[in-house]
Amino acid sequence: MIRHTVASAVLVSALGLSAPSRAQLVETSIQPSTDANANWSATAGQTAGAGNAVLQFEAGWPGIGFTYLKGLDERSDVGFHIGFNYGIEGTTTTVADDGHRYSVVFFPSANIPSGARLTDNPDYPRAVADFEHSFSTWKALPCDIFLGSHAEFFDLASKRKRLAAGERPNPFIDPEGYRHTVAEAEEIFRKTLASER
Repeated sequence: MIRHTVASAVLVSALGLSAPSRAQLVETSIQPSTDANANWSATAGQTAGAGNAVLQFEAGWPGIGFTYLKGLDERSDVGFHIGFNYGIEGTTTTVADDGHRYSVVFFPSANIPSGARLTDNPDYPRAVADFEHSFSTWKALPCDIFLGSHAEFFDLASKRKRLAAGERPNPFIDPEGYRHTVAEAEEIFRKTLASER
């Protein structure tokens, strides 16, 4: 565990000193048990396992982050993810369910703070370019399951009720909802931008 931590710290330091890159991801995986077949990783669709802990690092554009998971049992983990990004583009992962692998997007938010200017903003001169980059990224992401930083972004309450009632396919599999949310946010951005010009 210490070797992985030191190696990850060296990797993060090296990446911090290097020139910025696009779409780069470096992931380290730590085997959580003595079972050589466990092969856990953040994208394997497996849990860490009862009583095991996993620390995963990632680095690249737009920042660095780490995830800590503690296995509650063979089916459930609890943990957290901390990311340090220039701007927020969201987080992606994949999950496996019933033999299928699904792309998951955690949509952060595309809200423009009240009173903030997109153009002629000395505090954030790259606001328009960063929004443009974010929309380009969000539209290109594969998404089967759409989650967000606020429950109302992805209609959590309704989807939970529908899932509890046994709705199939799983109501959380919602690529259209994701595309609609991104398109709606981009439309608001474009209208706000046009009103400032």
